[in-house]
Amino acid sequence: MKRRKKRLMRRVVIVGAPVAIIITLSYASIAFLSQASEATFAYEHYFDDKDSDSKSEYDYINSQNKSEDDNLEKSREDVVFTVPAKLDTTPDSITALVNKELCLPAEYIPEDLVIPNVYFNFQYFDEKKQMRSEAAKALEELFDAASKENIMLCGVSGYRSYQRQYEIFTNNVRTKGMDHTSKYSAVPGYSEHQTGLSIDVSSKSVNYRLDSSFGETTEGKWLAENAHHYGYIIRFPEGKSKITGYSYEPWHIRYVGKDLATFIYKNDLTLEEYYGFEPSFDYSDSISYDNLVDYGIDLDDVKKKPVVTPAVPKKEEEKEDTEAEDKDKEKDDKEEDSKTDKDKNKTDKDKTDKDKNNGNNTGKDDIKDGSKEDSNKDKDNTGKEEESEDPNSGQEPEEGESTTPSPTPSPDPNGDPEGGTEIPADPNGNEILEPTVTPLP
Repeated sequence: MKRRKKRLMRRVVIVGAPVAIIITLSYASIAFLSQASEATFAYEHYFDDKDSDSKSEYDYINSQNKSEDDNLEKSREDVVFTVPAKLDTTPDSITALVNKELCLPAEYIPEDLVIPNVYFNFQYFDEKKQMRSEAAKALEELFDAASKENIMLCGVSGYRSYQRQYEIFTNNVRTKGMDHTSKYSAVPGYSEHQTGLSIDVSSKSVNYRLDSSFGETTEGKWLAENAHHYGYIIRFPEGKSKITGYSYEPWHIRYVGKDLATFIYKNDLTLEEYYGFEPSFDYSDSISYDNLVDYGIDLDDVKKKPVVTPAVPKKEEEKEDTEAEDKDKEKDDKEEDSKTDKDKNKTDKDKTDKDKNNGNNTGKDDIKDGSKEDSNKDKDNTGKEEESEDPNSGQEPEEGESTTPSPTPSPDPNGDPEGGTEIPADPNGNEILEPTVTPLP
């Protein structure tokens, strides 16, 4: 009997032990899967994400930056920044570093440029009104918050293409010199404005100028103290020119997102200091006329343009030549008329003398008296004509001098401000000269 029980127990152990193990493992597997399912559900519910498996943690952080939910805003305070951070030079990134050593591709143009609904100091459309959509929305919030405190800010210059920056830089070099330009103006390709994340801001209190006096205004002080709440930083703060490469620019703000802007503001950093970036050369003399070609600048574009004297139109030259010819011809006509009058007077005098000598005796005294009177009369007339003769006859006029009095200029109905007069033309297109009047003897 005892032997039979032992055999039965042995069979139970041999058969039951594997079954028990299988049941135990099955239960453990089911329990584990259940816990995993609950964790997954909790994860999706917390982030309010219906497709979390297709998104990474980086995607979620980006979605946080765009969310306006209060709970998510609180979680932003948990973001931890380390200095130095990994250098970001991706053109499309909102935290990309662009400076005098790190440039953007010349052909880079942001794809999401829009015009923010803020006040600008000009009404017409210009590319400098544009910004990237995320930065534009933050700028609207910044301007709106300022206006609620009676702070009126004004946009001056946002996005700039490579070509526009080229024109600005070369013009500044021509008009203000290389030394001044290198302190405030970026070489094309090395400007933050090309990212679409920067904008120059001013106010009416400084007549919308971009200079350091803006930092002393109520608007400038408010901007420096509150820009970080909306994701902006003062990109080139005072006392950091050796690090940034630019002089103090209280008007130049750069969008980097609220988290990073707040971190930089609270720790009094520049974007270079946040990344631990150290320039490989001295910014103070990094750009000169000798190396402009290395930056793609044509030296002819930075040279001072010569003052060009406007050329006299061809028609004006032809008109001046025609007037000179007319004057010469008129002068020759006068000399010829004067010579003719002299010859005629001489002939009349000779004829009178001949008649006097060959006349009849009858009425000789009358003829003599008459001849005498005629002779005296002719003599007087000859003297008068000689006195009235042009004293300048036979002489060449000096340059710019006219031998005839010039008419008083009258306003030109066609808009000639100098009131120039024109000589009418005949149907064949030739100029009609004024008729020359020959004086009677």
